[in-house]
Amino acid sequence: MAAALATAAQRAAGPLSPAVSSRLFSFFRLSRPARAPSTGPALSTDPLERNVPMKEILQPLWVLEPPNFLRRPVWRQFWEAQFANRSFFFFGNAWTSAAAFALFIWWSRVFDPPPKERLDRYWLNSPKFRILSAFHNPGKRPGLKISLMTYEARYCFRGLDHPFTLNEMKDFLYKLREQYLVHKYTGIQFPFVFRQYNRVSTPGTLEVHTAPALQQAPHFHEHAEGAEGYH
Repeated sequence: MAAALATAAQRAAGPLSPAVSSRLFSFFRLSRPARAPSTGPALSTDPLERNVPMKEILQPLWVLEPPNFLRRPVWRQFWEAQFANRSFFFFGNAWTSAAAFALFIWWSRVFDPPPKERLDRYWLNSPKFRILSAFHNPGKRPGLKISLMTYEARYCFRGLDHPFTLNEMKDFLYKLREQYLVHKYTGIQFPFVFRQYNRVSTPGTLEVHTAPALQQAPHFHEHAEGAEGYH
């Protein structure tokens, strides 16, 4: 019995036999995926002669390509997160609710640019459009062009035979007159047209000629103090 125990201890302390080691390593190899033999070209050990830009290393499919750590499509992540965070569509306070709300806003088209037949409802009269028109047309007066664009939106795209009311027609003719005066007389300003430069040069000594003082004349009741019936 003692000899058998000594032999077992010697086997445990000593190296494994070739048969046992081969069976053990084959078990580990079977538990791992087999590696395909490398048939590609050998790696070059030459030093780089230029900087390699990032676009040669990563080529995103869209604007950005975030990594998908979960290895699942987005629709499946969204569907499973509905049950995990106890929310439904845009009712909730999780990322799925924000994404669903953004999708709903995109689907509703509330922030889309207006069609051409509705340009005159708000856009052509908005302060943003007027500021942009003045910025992109320095030194010009786009008011007449805006009136023509309003006429075009109503007549050509909406189909109105009489696009302008009487007041709008008078406003269009007034802008046409101003446009003629501005092109005819260089530097014409406010008293004649509604335009005034913000950089007006004035002389160093500004002489102001006042009107003569009015002559004092007695009022009518001063002559009629002795008249009858005057109090």
